[in-house]
Parts: sequence; C-alpha cells; structure tokens
Amino acid sequence: MSFIITLTGTGGAQGVPAYGCDCPACRRAQMQPRFRRRPCSGVVKFNDAVTLIDAGLHDLTDRWPAGSFRQFLLTHYHMDHV
Repeated sequence: MSFIITLTGTGGAQGVPAYGCDCPACRRAQMQPRFRRRPCSGVVKFNDAVTLIDAGLHDLTDRWPAGSFRQFLLTHYHMDHV
C-alpha cells in the first residue's frame, strides 16, 4: 500500500509573483523562477488513485494530461480552483 501527499502550490490565490506587485518576494520570484509559488493546492496518491486538492486550471494544463486523475477535493470555494 502506498500513500503520498505532495504540495503543488503554497502561495496565495494570486500566486507569487503577483501581477503588479513590487514587494521583495515578488521581485525575487520574477528574477529567479525557483522562488515562484503557485496558488495553494496538492495531490494525494493512494496506490493507483490520484486525487487533486484545490487544483485550478493552471495545475490541469501544466501537469495533468486528460484522464490521469479521477477526482478533485475542493476544501472551500474560491474562484482560483473552481
């Protein structure tokens, strides 16, 4: 039996860098892509089943080919992951 939880985003709904923001964190993320943060989301893999947690369209198009997961878990309503 295998159970793996992966955080795929740890930023706020706008992500980092946020559009139009000039704070030190956003400036650093613009200059160094390794500091970019996607909106908060995750993946749970249990055996062969994949569940996306609070995933938005950016997660789907960038990371998941059609048919590679069967379910979503939405912990609360936000437009960035509905």
